[in-house]
Amino acid sequence: MLRIITIVLVIGLIYRVLTRFIFPVMNITSAANDHLKKMQDQINEMNKNNAAPVQRKTVKKEGDYIDYEEVK
Repeated sequence: MLRIITIVLVIGLIYRVLTRFIFPVMNITSAANDHLKKMQDQINEMNKNNAAPVQRKTVKKEGDYIDYEEVK
């Protein structure tokens, strides 16, 4: 009889420790990892948008005089 009571108390204590300490830590860790993954995806998306090649127009300046000497 004392053995059964001891086993039940130990199981109850293990259950209480798991539900109060271990499971909440696991949930917090999982939520933090999800949040970090979302932030990393946002950073990668921003880098991808900024890394797109910028096409610049080449502007010809017409009418500029280039001084040169003719070689004979």
